[in-house]
Amino acid sequence: MRKVLFVDDMPEVLRSIMTRACVLRTLLADDNVRKILTNLKSLPSLPVLYKELADEIHSGDTSLKKITRIISKDMAMVTKIL
Repeated sequence: MRKVLFVDDMPEVLRSIMTRACVLRTLLADDNVRKILTNLKSLPSLPVLYKELADEIHSGDTSLKKITRIISKDMAMVTKIL
């Protein structure tokens, strides 16, 4: 679920988008990165738990308990955090 944006948020949203675009442009200027991306046949999909965690973090009603519940479903993620 996406956060509802208000007119007052637009300058910050635009700034964020432009920043990410500039970073991406810088990354793609690197020949090694461009070669790797050119040789990819497909991009892997994000893990379901990552999406669930990102959705929870961006919800207006997030809590540490909810985030802990999501992270606890993936022992590899728990191990990396600890």
